[in-house]
Amino acid sequence: MTLADGRAALTGDIRFPLKPRAPREEITLSLTAELADLRSETLVPSKLLSMPRAQLAIDDNRLEISGDGRLGLAAFSGAWTQPFSPPGSGEPAPPAELLAEVEITPEALTDFNITLPPGAGRGVGTGALRLSFPRGEAPQYQFASDLRGLGLRDVTLGWGKAPGSAGQLDVAGRLGAEPSVERLTVAAQGFNAEGRIALAEGPGAIQRAQIARIREG
Repeated sequence: MTLADGRAALTGDIRFPLKPRAPREEITLSLTAELADLRSETLVPSKLLSMPRAQLAIDDNRLEISGDGRLGLAAFSGAWTQPFSPPGSGEPAPPAELLAEVEITPEALTDFNITLPPGAGRGVGTGALRLSFPRGEAPQYQFASDLRGLGLRDVTLGWGKAPGSAGQLDVAGRLGAEPSVERLTVAAQGFNAEGRIALAEGPGAIQRAQIARIREG
């Protein structure tokens, strides 16, 4: 399986004893690379991850790719890390993770199947994204933001949040063939909501929504 495509200028050291079939624990790695035009549609299913420039580091403990790029329509700055299992342990490697600061816009939310009504969102905010890639399972995500920079409005409830005010958004769920929002918490300007959402295929398509609590004031 090809995880990503791009170009690399690699430097570093690989040290090993000069004997047949040297065990992995006797081999040490220290490699770095400058990557260009990195693209992957495999790391995050159904989303193109692109990084015009990135840095790669490999040692005995992990492989890490860091830099600025885009995940779908969302700009981000962060790092993808694949830990290695201890040499000779026979244990499976821990799951890979992507940790990033992500830009939030109405367009980026729509790209992730979270569509706001027309005029309900404006501005640009940021949030902290954690993506975990358990072997043989759909990727799991956690996202948190203070919502600064984003203006939100719900004409049905007569509620609004100015871009300069703070709030709290916490979202967790899974990506893949059957994406879900398993935990959703929103708090801003006297509005509080908690629930979960099952997403269907297509932008903003909601298969099932369960809102456990909505409170104003």
